Amino acid sequence: MMSKDTVSVARDRHTFFISLTLLLLLVLFPILRADRYYSDDVTRAITGFYGWDANGRHLAMLVMRLLQFNLRHLVDISPLPQIGAIAVLAATSVLMARRYRIESPWLAALIAFPLGAQPFFLENLSYRFDALGMSLALFTAWLPFMAAGAARKGWILGAIALFASLCFYQPALTAFLIFTLMELVVGQAEQRPPRELIRTLAGRVAQCIVAMAAYQLLIAPTIEDWLKEHSATIRGVGELWVLKRNALDFYGYMAGAFNTHWLRWAGPLLLVMAAMPALLAFRYARQQRSRWGMVLWPAFGLLIPFLATLSITLPMLPLRNPVILPRVFMGVGALLCAGLICICCAIRAWGRSHRWVMACASLWALGMASFAAVYGNSLGAQKALEERVASTLSNDVAALAAEHPVHYILIDGSVGLAPVTERAAQEFPLIRTLIFPYLREADFHTSYYLRYYLSDTPELAREPGSQARVAAILAQACSAPVLMTRGNYAVRLVDDTVVATFPAGTPKGCS
Repeated sequence: MMSKDTVSVARDRHTFFISLTLLLLLVLFPILRADRYYSDDVTRAITGFYGWDANGRHLAMLVMRLLQFNLRHLVDISPLPQIGAIAVLAATSVLMARRYRIESPWLAALIAFPLGAQPFFLENLSYRFDALGMSLALFTAWLPFMAAGAARKGWILGAIALFASLCFYQPALTAFLIFTLMELVVGQAEQRPPRELIRTLAGRVAQCIVAMAAYQLLIAPTIEDWLKEHSATIRGVGELWVLKRNALDFYGYMAGAFNTHWLRWAGPLLLVMAAMPALLAFRYARQQRSRWGMVLWPAFGLLIPFLATLSITLPMLPLRNPVILPRVFMGVGALLCAGLICICCAIRAWGRSHRWVMACASLWALGMASFAAVYGNSLGAQKALEERVASTLSNDVAALAAEHPVHYILIDGSVGLAPVTERAAQEFPLIRTLIFPYLREADFHTSYYLRYYLSDTPELAREPGSQARVAAILAQACSAPVLMTRGNYAVRLVDDTVVATFPAGTPKGCS
């Protein structure tokens, strides 16, 4: 007869295997199949620049240096970091199953599935160089909850883990805030004493304050350039209006990411998740039979869904110029995962079957896997379009350079989205920010993307102090003859600069 520890180890292995398989096949495979350098990957793959320390992500840089055996310059070792990211997320599901005594490996895997499969996190997994660090940020944001019963030592280790999470990727702090609220709800389901719940909550708040203070003192002064601009916070009461503006921008962005059909499909389970803290709080208050508790706990239970939703963006609301992109919404996966855990613990407390929880979680997983497939196919279509256009454009530039001196290329307009990608974006507006063209005017990534095809012809708009010259060349291009017309663009030559106008026609600045 197997011991309890042996059964637990076997369950953990099964949970890890199932989680890893689900995430690899249903989420990561469509991204790997598309094989498109994503955002900063375009720059890092060609320059070999590490640079995470300038973004306050020192541990992310350390991990990548270790994977690269401390090479002087980065090289592309994908899909190793992305597979490592999936393995880290699978390990997180094992820890969740152990912490909240979820006996079924399939149920544990499905509950943790949203951490890596939720649509906003697909951007994080798309990065060939960043995916592992971002997943480790989620993992270390969860670690404090594994040391719940270890008193002072556990508190210290938890604070260190949260500090590490900030050094991997700062937005993972939102996951910690959501898991803190989840811990309170689960404690009510398990009928823990009120004093213990309050003490635990106070400990989590203290961990967060200590970790953020240490990060602000030790790491924040090293932040430079782009992130320094976007991490500046408000100063004084006179700028409180920024909080409202940011809240409207963040939640408006999330609300507009999906069409209403999908929101109606996801709505019932979201409502169940929102109602669960209040139901458990009323049950807890009734069984505790405390006069003040009969008011306090139900009121707090009604507030928890609002506080959890607010936690998705809470650390970013005081920023003067926050980044609103899918990769910062790591709290969405944490919120969905926390909601499923709360439902699971409530079902266990009520002595009911977990079958319908598994059915709901499976439906969520199917929807997320479906979106991941759409996203992967859209990535592949966009890559094919850009490769074809960039290859043709490089040949055109070479042909002109054989007859005229050509020192620069200038992109006017945008190649736009591929037809398949555009069709997907009409159904899922999130696609428009997950996938953006690499051939568009005055874009940081365009200048580096063109270096894959035109290594000796830089993009003029990204040259230092070129704004006035770009405006002058575009003005002259209005009257310059079209030398070549392709399906996606027209080519003109102004002095030593090739002007490629997307779509084929006159530059957009012309009357």
